[in-house]
Amino acid sequence: MNRFINRGAELQLIREALTNLLNKDHFARTPIIDFYGVEGIGKTSIIEKIQQECGNYKIRCIKTRADKDFLGDIISQAKQDKKLPPLPLENKDLLNQSVEITRALLGQESLVMLLDAVDTTNEEQVEQVETLLGDIIAYGKLFVVLTSRKSISFVKRRSVAHRLATIQLSLLDRGSCKDYLEHLEPPIEPAVREVIFSWTRGYPLAMNVMVEAIIEEGLNPRKIDDQKAILASLFEKVITGAVLARVKKDDIPWFLTVLSLLSVPRRCNLLIMQYLIERFEPELKMNNSLAYIVLPNSISQGTDVLHWDLAKAGFTVDAPVRNIFLLQLKIENPERYYRINKFLAEINWKSADEATGLDRVRYQQEYLYHSANSEDARYLPQILVTTVQQIIQEAEDTPDDLVQFQEEFMQDDELKELLGNDVSVVLSMISQKLAQKMHEEALREKDRTKRLRYLIGFFYYTAHDPDAKDVSGTLKEQLKHLIDTEDPVFVLQLYEELAHDDQFKRMLGEDFSPLFDLIRKNVSPEG
Repeated sequence: MNRFINRGAELQLIREALTNLLNKDHFARTPIIDFYGVEGIGKTSIIEKIQQECGNYKIRCIKTRADKDFLGDIISQAKQDKKLPPLPLENKDLLNQSVEITRALLGQESLVMLLDAVDTTNEEQVEQVETLLGDIIAYGKLFVVLTSRKSISFVKRRSVAHRLATIQLSLLDRGSCKDYLEHLEPPIEPAVREVIFSWTRGYPLAMNVMVEAIIEEGLNPRKIDDQKAILASLFEKVITGAVLARVKKDDIPWFLTVLSLLSVPRRCNLLIMQYLIERFEPELKMNNSLAYIVLPNSISQGTDVLHWDLAKAGFTVDAPVRNIFLLQLKIENPERYYRINKFLAEINWKSADEATGLDRVRYQQEYLYHSANSEDARYLPQILVTTVQQIIQEAEDTPDDLVQFQEEFMQDDELKELLGNDVSVVLSMISQKLAQKMHEEALREKDRTKRLRYLIGFFYYTAHDPDAKDVSGTLKEQLKHLIDTEDPVFVLQLYEELAHDDQFKRMLGEDFSPLFDLIRKNVSPEG
């Protein structure tokens, strides 16, 4: 991309570090930042932007690439400084020469060192970088920025490890993509711009490939034949040309097959990997279950796109790459796409039945996701009804699981985007069930405090139902009943709790005040 976009947080961090370097009275501990992410996500653009900012701030900058002779390049760039005094470097190796000459520069003024394309699979290279930084970070004001495909971990120099911050570069958001695409020449029509975002999800390299195919080759992503041509270009230039650039030519077919398969689940463990391979790619079946233990590392070593996601508690293919493989599967072989998703839905449902707590909720969430992808989108509403009914039924005796499922669902942007307007189907069914359970428990509960909690839950989930016909009327009838049957202090407690719940008030909107006027007009603390 020609313009630096959607990196506001990163740019602010960079400018703060540069400002600290210029502050003569403030010696900040040398910051070391590693911006990491898949090939083509914008790491080199970050480096180039920092170099530009160094020019604006008039700070000396050394920029090089770790996959080249970076030590020799550091020495060469440093020697261009005419203020540098003569140094006895002849009898020292490149690493020691680069340390000595960098120290000499730091003795004069502040320095920014930019080291692009650090290969985390190259132990010798990482060790050289760590040693260099460990020997120079105490000599003057220094700001170091690294980039890598996978987050760097320094383990031999504690002084370096303590200063290191790793930041994963994310996909560009819709607004940034729109801004970039709107300023292209010749202009691209809005409908095609939307397809570009839909296909690439804001992956800069993929966007550039699509823009080139559309503008220079005249292809239209809304035409079936052109779709296949654009997809072929994406695989040639993004997947094979960039993501698999380090993979031996003979191994590329294996990586393409395995990554295509593992891109369908959003999270998977070793057992799911094994099931998928043995079911859909039996020729790749390994000798035994133990052999699959090395599979994630084999993929990561070659591509750096498969990692363990703590939040998802499973292995995941990086979103930029996963999106392209999913796109290919949906366009070129939709029936296989549906079959794999149906298979994964079954696996997750079985796993949910055997799990408890958050693990159970996660499996149910994936069951819903894969069920929604298991057939043509025309059948989605009916699929959702059936799927959510099963989830509700399984939580009949453990309503807390259903509460947690709803909370996790509300934070699952990918799943909500997939469901589109049908999100309301899920929310309505769950909210209705939870409101019913809360009302039933409130009627049975004798403990005053617990009964109050259940009633608050009833009001909250009733208001949360997006498809409810008359929320205000339903809650008004319940309030009238409580005013007639409960003591005034209890009713006022309910009012106090709900009045301080901002989310509840937002859900009710303008109905909140008229509804609770019932309490203010009919109840007083004295009774």
